[in-house]
Amino acid sequence: MKKPLGPLHVPPPPVPAEPLPQAVLQGAVAVYQQYLPMAMQIPDDQAVPYRQDPSLAYQNIMTGQKALEPHASELKLLPGPFNYDALLALPSIALATIHAAAQVNLESSGIVRQLMATASPLRRMMLTNAEGLMEAGIFPAPEVRHIIKGSGSVDLAQDCVDLAELYTKHAAEVAGKTPITQDHIDQASQVGNQLLGLIKPKNAPSKSRSMQYPTVAVRDHFGALLYQQHAMHMRRAGMWLWVDDVDTHVPLLHSHAAAPKKRHVAQPADGKQPSQPLATPTAPTAPKAPEAPAAPTTPENHTG
Repeated sequence: MKKPLGPLHVPPPPVPAEPLPQAVLQGAVAVYQQYLPMAMQIPDDQAVPYRQDPSLAYQNIMTGQKALEPHASELKLLPGPFNYDALLALPSIALATIHAAAQVNLESSGIVRQLMATASPLRRMMLTNAEGLMEAGIFPAPEVRHIIKGSGSVDLAQDCVDLAELYTKHAAEVAGKTPITQDHIDQASQVGNQLLGLIKPKNAPSKSRSMQYPTVAVRDHFGALLYQQHAMHMRRAGMWLWVDDVDTHVPLLHSHAAAPKKRHVAQPADGKQPSQPLATPTAPTAPKAPEAPAAPTTPENHTG
Protein backbone atom coordinates (compact mmCIF):
# COMPACT_ATOMS: atom_id res chain seq x y z
CA MET A 1 0.00 0.00 0.00
CA LYS A 2 1.41 3.35 -0.99
CA LYS A 3 2.07 5.85 1.76
CA PRO A 4 0.06 9.06 1.49
CA LEU A 5 2.02 12.03 0.19
CA GLY A 6 3.13 14.58 2.74
CA PRO A 7 2.15 18.23 2.53
CA LEU A 8 3.64 20.04 -0.43
CA HIS A 9 6.32 22.51 0.59
CA VAL A 10 6.37 25.58 -1.61
CA PRO A 11 9.42 27.75 -0.88
CA PRO A 12 8.78 31.49 -0.60
CA PRO A 13 9.79 33.65 -3.53
CA PRO A 14 13.21 35.29 -3.28
CA VAL A 15 13.37 38.74 -1.74
CA PRO A 16 13.78 41.11 -4.69
CA ALA A 17 16.88 43.21 -5.05
CA GLU A 18 16.86 46.97 -5.45
CA PRO A 19 15.84 47.89 -9.02
CA LEU A 20 18.81 48.38 -11.30
CA PRO A 21 19.15 51.72 -13.13
CA GLN A 22 17.93 51.64 -16.71
CA ALA A 23 21.39 52.69 -17.88
CA VAL A 24 22.81 49.48 -16.44
CA LEU A 25 20.17 47.32 -18.16
CA GLN A 26 20.61 48.87 -21.61
CA GLY A 27 23.51 46.59 -22.47
CA ALA A 28 21.72 43.43 -21.36
CA VAL A 29 20.50 42.46 -24.84
CA ALA A 30 23.97 42.70 -26.39
CA VAL A 31 25.67 40.59 -23.71
CA TYR A 32 22.75 38.12 -23.84
CA GLN A 33 23.55 37.49 -27.49
CA GLN A 34 27.28 37.35 -26.73
CA TYR A 35 27.04 34.73 -23.97
CA LEU A 36 24.09 32.70 -25.31
CA PRO A 37 26.32 30.09 -27.05
CA MET A 38 28.38 29.68 -23.88
CA ALA A 39 25.25 29.25 -21.74
CA MET A 40 23.78 26.65 -24.08
CA GLN A 41 26.95 24.56 -23.77
CA ILE A 42 25.90 23.76 -20.18
CA PRO A 43 24.51 20.19 -20.24
CA ASP A 44 20.71 20.08 -19.99
CA ASP A 45 20.79 17.92 -16.85
CA GLN A 46 22.81 20.65 -15.08
CA ALA A 47 20.53 23.51 -16.16
CA VAL A 48 18.09 23.08 -13.27
CA PRO A 49 15.27 25.63 -12.76
CA TYR A 50 16.69 29.07 -11.96
CA ARG A 51 14.09 30.95 -9.92
CA GLN A 52 16.37 33.33 -8.05
CA ASP A 53 16.59 37.09 -8.54
CA PRO A 54 19.36 37.76 -11.09
CA SER A 55 19.36 41.46 -10.17
CA LEU A 56 20.45 40.50 -6.67
CA ALA A 57 23.17 38.29 -8.16
CA TYR A 58 24.39 41.24 -10.24
CA GLN A 59 24.59 43.51 -7.20
CA ASN A 60 26.44 40.89 -5.14
CA ILE A 61 28.86 40.34 -8.02
CA MET A 62 29.58 44.07 -8.19
CA THR A 63 30.22 44.07 -4.43
CA GLY A 64 32.63 41.17 -4.76
CA GLN A 65 34.38 42.70 -7.74
CA LYS A 66 34.92 45.96 -5.89
CA ALA A 67 36.51 44.05 -2.99
CA LEU A 68 38.76 42.04 -5.33
CA GLU A 69 39.84 44.94 -7.53
CA PRO A 70 42.73 46.16 -5.30
CA HIS A 71 44.21 42.63 -5.42
CA ALA A 72 44.27 42.31 -9.23
CA SER A 73 48.05 41.82 -9.47
CA GLU A 74 47.92 38.95 -6.94
CA LEU A 75 44.89 37.30 -8.51
CA LYS A 76 46.44 37.22 -11.98
CA LEU A 77 49.05 34.79 -10.56
CA LEU A 78 46.43 32.22 -9.53
CA PRO A 79 46.56 28.93 -11.47
CA GLY A 80 43.71 27.58 -13.60
CA PRO A 81 40.86 26.96 -13.75
CA PHE A 82 40.74 30.47 -12.28
CA ASN A 83 40.82 33.12 -15.00
CA TYR A 84 41.01 36.83 -14.26
CA ASP A 85 39.31 37.83 -17.52
CA ALA A 86 36.44 35.47 -16.70
CA LEU A 87 36.16 37.18 -13.31
CA LEU A 88 35.77 40.54 -15.05
CA ALA A 89 33.08 39.06 -17.33
CA LEU A 90 30.78 38.07 -14.44
CA PRO A 91 28.73 41.33 -14.39
CA SER A 92 27.99 40.88 -18.10
CA ILE A 93 26.86 37.27 -17.56
CA ALA A 94 24.60 38.46 -14.73
CA LEU A 95 23.08 41.12 -17.01
CA ALA A 96 22.53 38.49 -19.70
CA THR A 97 20.78 36.31 -17.09
CA ILE A 98 18.54 39.25 -16.16
CA HIS A 99 17.51 39.57 -19.80
CA ALA A 100 16.95 35.80 -20.12
CA ALA A 101 14.72 35.80 -17.03
CA ALA A 102 12.78 38.77 -18.40
CA GLN A 103 11.91 36.79 -21.53
CA VAL A 104 10.31 34.10 -19.34
CA ASN A 105 8.22 36.78 -17.65
CA LEU A 106 6.87 37.70 -21.08
CA GLU A 107 5.08 34.35 -21.11
CA SER A 108 3.11 35.12 -17.98
CA SER A 109 -0.69 35.19 -18.04
CA GLY A 110 -2.20 38.02 -20.06
CA ILE A 111 0.95 39.13 -21.87
CA VAL A 112 -0.30 37.93 -25.29
CA ARG A 113 -3.46 39.96 -24.85
CA GLN A 114 -1.41 43.05 -23.94
CA LEU A 115 0.88 42.59 -26.94
CA MET A 116 -2.09 42.13 -29.25
CA ALA A 117 -3.61 45.36 -27.96
CA THR A 118 -0.38 47.14 -28.92
CA ALA A 119 0.12 45.36 -32.23
CA SER A 120 -3.37 45.89 -33.66
CA PRO A 121 -3.46 49.73 -33.84
CA LEU A 122 0.23 49.80 -34.77
CA ARG A 123 -0.39 47.51 -37.74
CA ARG A 124 -3.44 49.53 -38.81
CA MET A 125 -1.52 52.83 -38.76
CA MET A 126 1.57 51.49 -40.54
CA LEU A 127 -0.46 49.58 -43.13
CA THR A 128 -2.71 52.56 -43.92
CA ASN A 129 0.39 54.67 -44.60
CA ALA A 130 1.97 51.82 -46.56
CA GLU A 131 -1.07 51.68 -48.86
CA GLY A 132 -0.74 55.41 -49.53
CA LEU A 133 2.96 55.01 -50.29
CA MET A 134 2.09 52.12 -52.61
CA GLU A 135 -0.40 54.30 -54.52
CA ALA A 136 2.32 56.94 -54.81
CA GLY A 137 4.62 54.35 -56.39
CA ILE A 138 7.11 54.35 -53.49
CA PHE A 139 6.36 50.94 -51.94
CA PRO A 140 6.21 47.89 -54.27
CA ALA A 141 2.56 46.88 -54.67
CA PRO A 142 3.15 43.09 -54.33
CA GLU A 143 4.82 43.51 -50.95
CA VAL A 144 2.04 45.70 -49.55
CA ARG A 145 -0.75 43.47 -50.95
CA HIS A 146 0.91 40.43 -49.40
CA ILE A 147 0.72 42.13 -45.99
CA ILE A 148 -2.94 43.10 -46.52
CA LYS A 149 -3.96 39.46 -47.04
CA GLY A 150 -4.68 37.13 -44.14
CA SER A 151 -6.26 37.42 -40.72
CA GLY A 152 -5.90 36.14 -37.19
CA SER A 153 -3.41 36.65 -34.38
CA VAL A 154 -0.45 34.94 -36.10
CA ASP A 155 -1.01 37.01 -39.24
CA LEU A 156 -1.23 40.18 -37.14
CA ALA A 157 2.13 39.41 -35.56
CA GLN A 158 3.73 38.56 -38.91
CA ASP A 159 2.31 41.75 -40.46
CA CYS A 160 4.04 43.85 -37.79
CA VAL A 161 7.36 42.18 -38.57
CA ASP A 162 6.85 42.53 -42.34
CA LEU A 163 5.83 46.18 -42.07
CA ALA A 164 8.92 46.96 -39.98
CA GLU A 165 11.09 45.31 -42.64
CA LEU A 166 9.26 47.13 -45.45
CA TYR A 167 9.76 50.57 -43.92
CA THR A 168 13.39 49.76 -43.07
CA LYS A 169 14.20 48.52 -46.57
CA HIS A 170 12.77 51.67 -48.20
CA ALA A 171 13.85 54.15 -45.53
CA ALA A 172 15.62 56.43 -47.98
CA GLU A 173 12.62 56.64 -50.33
CA VAL A 174 10.05 57.41 -47.60
CA ALA A 175 12.13 59.92 -45.63
CA GLY A 176 9.96 62.96 -44.96
CA LYS A 177 6.92 61.43 -46.72
CA THR A 178 5.30 59.51 -43.84
CA PRO A 179 4.41 60.10 -40.18
CA ILE A 180 5.81 56.63 -39.35
CA THR A 181 8.90 57.10 -37.17
CA GLN A 182 11.80 54.83 -36.30
CA ASP A 183 10.17 54.25 -32.90
CA HIS A 184 7.05 52.87 -34.65
CA ILE A 185 9.23 50.59 -36.78
CA ASP A 186 11.24 49.30 -33.81
CA GLN A 187 8.09 48.72 -31.75
CA ALA A 188 6.38 46.83 -34.59
CA SER A 189 9.40 44.56 -35.00
CA GLN A 190 9.70 43.89 -31.27
CA VAL A 191 6.00 43.28 -30.62
CA GLY A 192 5.59 41.15 -33.75
CA ASN A 193 8.54 38.92 -32.94
CA GLN A 194 7.42 38.50 -29.32
CA LEU A 195 3.94 37.47 -30.44
CA LEU A 196 5.30 35.00 -33.00
CA GLY A 197 7.26 33.35 -30.22
CA LEU A 198 4.28 33.17 -27.86
CA ILE A 199 1.31 32.30 -30.09
CA LYS A 200 0.84 28.63 -30.93
CA PRO A 201 -0.76 28.18 -34.36
CA LYS A 202 -3.87 26.01 -34.58
CA ASN A 203 -3.27 22.32 -35.28
CA ALA A 204 0.41 22.70 -34.43
CA PRO A 205 1.96 19.41 -33.24
CA SER A 206 2.57 19.04 -29.53
CA LYS A 207 6.12 19.76 -28.37
CA SER A 208 8.32 18.61 -25.53
CA ARG A 209 8.50 20.89 -22.52
CA SER A 210 11.94 22.22 -23.51
CA MET A 211 10.65 23.02 -27.00
CA GLN A 212 7.35 24.38 -25.73
CA TYR A 213 9.08 26.71 -23.26
CA PRO A 214 12.39 27.61 -24.93
CA THR A 215 12.81 30.83 -22.95
CA VAL A 216 12.64 28.85 -19.70
CA ALA A 217 15.37 26.51 -20.93
CA VAL A 218 17.58 29.45 -21.91
CA ARG A 219 17.02 31.13 -18.54
CA ASP A 220 17.99 27.96 -16.71
CA HIS A 221 21.14 27.56 -18.80
CA PHE A 222 22.15 31.12 -18.02
CA GLY A 223 21.45 30.54 -14.32
CA ALA A 224 23.69 27.46 -14.37
CA LEU A 225 26.42 29.38 -16.20
CA LEU A 226 26.20 32.20 -13.65
CA TYR A 227 26.55 29.78 -10.71
CA GLN A 228 29.43 28.00 -12.42
CA GLN A 229 31.44 31.09 -13.30
CA HIS A 230 30.83 32.78 -9.95
CA ALA A 231 32.02 29.72 -8.01
CA MET A 232 34.99 29.04 -10.29
CA HIS A 233 36.35 32.58 -10.40
CA MET A 234 34.89 35.08 -7.90
CA ARG A 235 34.44 32.75 -4.92
CA ARG A 236 37.73 31.00 -5.66
CA ALA A 237 39.55 34.36 -5.64
CA GLY A 238 37.80 35.44 -2.45
CA MET A 239 38.65 32.21 -0.64
CA TRP A 240 42.30 32.48 -1.70
CA LEU A 241 42.52 35.99 -0.25
CA TRP A 242 40.35 35.77 2.85
CA VAL A 243 39.79 32.03 3.52
CA ASP A 244 37.00 31.67 6.12
CA ASP A 245 36.25 35.40 6.07
CA VAL A 246 35.35 35.32 2.37
CA ASP A 247 31.64 36.10 2.87
CA THR A 248 32.53 39.44 4.41
CA HIS A 249 34.16 40.55 1.17
CA VAL A 250 32.64 38.38 -1.57
CA PRO A 251 28.96 37.67 -0.83
CA LEU A 252 27.24 34.53 -1.97
CA LEU A 253 25.48 34.91 -5.28
CA HIS A 254 21.96 35.52 -3.93
CA SER A 255 22.61 36.49 -0.30
CA HIS A 256 21.00 39.44 1.43
CA ALA A 257 22.75 41.46 4.12
CA ALA A 258 21.84 40.22 7.58
CA ALA A 259 19.84 42.51 9.85
CA PRO A 260 21.93 44.05 12.64
CA LYS A 261 21.61 42.12 15.89
CA LYS A 262 20.10 43.86 18.90
CA ARG A 263 22.60 44.25 21.69
CA HIS A 264 21.42 42.92 25.06
CA VAL A 265 22.27 45.24 27.93
CA ALA A 266 22.11 44.07 31.51
CA GLN A 267 19.96 46.38 33.63
CA PRO A 268 21.52 47.73 36.85
CA ALA A 269 19.99 46.69 40.11
CA ASP A 270 18.42 50.13 40.70
CA GLY A 271 16.63 49.97 37.34
CA LYS A 272 18.31 53.12 35.99
CA GLN A 273 19.59 53.30 32.41
CA PRO A 274 23.38 53.45 31.94
CA SER A 275 24.69 56.99 31.49
CA GLN A 276 27.15 56.11 28.67
CA PRO A 277 25.74 55.57 25.17
CA LEU A 278 26.14 52.17 23.62
CA ALA A 279 28.71 51.66 20.89
CA THR A 280 27.35 51.75 17.36
CA PRO A 281 26.98 48.20 16.05
CA THR A 282 29.27 47.24 13.20
CA ALA A 283 27.94 46.96 9.67
CA PRO A 284 26.21 43.64 8.97
CA THR A 285 27.81 41.08 6.74
CA ALA A 286 26.24 38.71 4.29
CA PRO A 287 24.84 35.56 5.95
CA LYS A 288 26.88 32.39 5.53
CA ALA A 289 25.26 29.61 3.58
CA PRO A 290 26.46 26.78 1.37
CA GLU A 291 27.44 28.09 -2.06
CA ALA A 292 25.91 26.58 -5.17
CA PRO A 293 28.20 24.10 -6.92
CA ALA A 294 30.20 25.06 -9.97
CA ALA A 295 27.89 22.95 -12.10
CA PRO A 296 24.51 22.40 -10.38
CA THR A 297 23.12 18.91 -10.78
CA THR A 298 19.83 18.81 -8.85
CA PRO A 299 16.91 21.24 -8.37
CA GLU A 300 17.79 21.48 -4.67
CA ASN A 301 20.90 23.44 -5.63
CA HIS A 302 18.68 26.29 -6.75
CA THR A 303 16.29 27.09 -3.97
CA GLY A 304 13.62 29.73 -4.28
